[in-house]
Amino acid sequence: MINEVAKDIIQIFECKTFVETGIYLADTLKLVSSWFTEFDSNFEKGISNYKIFEVDLDHFRTENAHTLFGNNQNIIIQNESSEVFLENLIEQKIIDYNKINFFYLDAHWNKYWPLRDEIKKILRIERQIIAIDDFKTLGKDFGYDTYSAGDCSYELIADLIKDRTNVIYYAAIPNSNDRGFGIIFLDFYEDELNKKLESIRDKLIKQKIN
Repeated sequence: MINEVAKDIIQIFECKTFVETGIYLADTLKLVSSWFTEFDSNFEKGISNYKIFEVDLDHFRTENAHTLFGNNQNIIIQNESSEVFLENLIEQKIIDYNKINFFYLDAHWNKYWPLRDEIKKILRIERQIIAIDDFKTLGKDFGYDTYSAGDCSYELIADLIKDRTNVIYYAAIPNSNDRGFGIIFLDFYEDELNKKLESIRDKLIKQKIN
C-alpha cells in the first residue's frame, strides 16, 4: 500500500502520470484514483490529463483491477512482466517523459524480483520520481522486504542511482501496513530538493549519497 506522503510529492512536482508495478489487491490503485479525482473531477469520467498505468504478472490480479476500473479510459492495466511493460511505456513514448512521472515499484514475481531491472528502464529518461515500497528506512524499524538478492534497501540500488542524484529520501512514518517507503528523485539534487520539499520536510528522512 502506497505511503500517503506520495500524494504531497505528486502535487509538489505536478505529476499527472502514475505508474505502478505490482497491483496485488488494487488498494494503491483505489487510493491514487481518489487522489486524481480530487485533483481533477474529470478523471473518474475518463477524460482527464491524469493517467494511471498498472501492471502485474498475475492474471487474477489484473482481472480484478479490470473489474474495478476497466471502464475508466484514464487507467491502463496490463498483464505482463513489469520490466517489459516499462520498456514499452518509455521506448514507445506512451508516457510523456518530458514531464515528471511518478513510478511506484512494488512488484514481486515469485523467484524473480524485478526491482533493479525496473530502475534500469526508468534511468533511460531524465528527471523522474521513483518510489519503492517495502523499503528499509534509515534509522527506523519499519518493515521491509528481503529476497535472495538482498534487502530492499539503498545499498541494493546504490550503484544504479549514485550518478543521478546526491540524496535519497524515506517516508518518516510507515504506511498502513507498517512498511517503509523510499523515494528517489532522478536528476534532482539536494539544494533544489530542499526548496521543493520544504513544506513536507517533517514527513521525510533525508540521506546524503557520497
